[in-house]
Amino acid sequence: PEKESDEKFNYIFTGWDDEAALQNITGNVTIMAQYRSELRNRRLIVKEKYTVESEEEKEYITRVLPLTTINDFLTQIDTDGLVEIYKDGIKVEKEQYATKKIGTGYTLKVTWEDGYTTELDIVVTGDLNGDGRMTDSDLVKLARYIAKLDSNLTGVYLKASDVKRDKKYASDSDLVKMARILVKLEILK
Repeated sequence: PEKESDEKFNYIFTGWDDEAALQNITGNVTIMAQYRSELRNRRLIVKEKYTVESEEEKEYITRVLPLTTINDFLTQIDTDGLVEIYKDGIKVEKEQYATKKIGTGYTLKVTWEDGYTTELDIVVTGDLNGDGRMTDSDLVKLARYIAKLDSNLTGVYLKASDVKRDKKYASDSDLVKMARILVKLEILK
């Protein structure tokens, strides 16, 4: 049975209120259909400054520039859900949004009225340690990884190594570009 959607919700049939009672019916019985409600339109738009990528059941927001505050980051997110930012599973307090830099490994969590939640991991270009900046320590970490002296560059941090933005993670050309940016011969846009 279908239940008509209203202005706010779609209704999805989930079953009958007591399916066990249907097995031994001997007279007139009234059973009620059960429905789950979902918001008709959940809006989450990541503006064109950033890119959303999906990979192995995970979603990422990439192309975030180093030194971006959480407030500046959120100006590029348009949603009708509740927005929260997490670092290492701990919620960042809204009072920190104006000054705290968003870093690789942070998570954008959006929750809508119907309880549906989505999470997107943040990738800040060149930020290989999650501090929201591209520094000499990130350059050394990338160099050590490329030289196979360090294998501790995985997940979102490996994605952040794609400074050249060619989808070739932790390449020699990423290392050169990062070095050129750090000595101010190039600008990351």
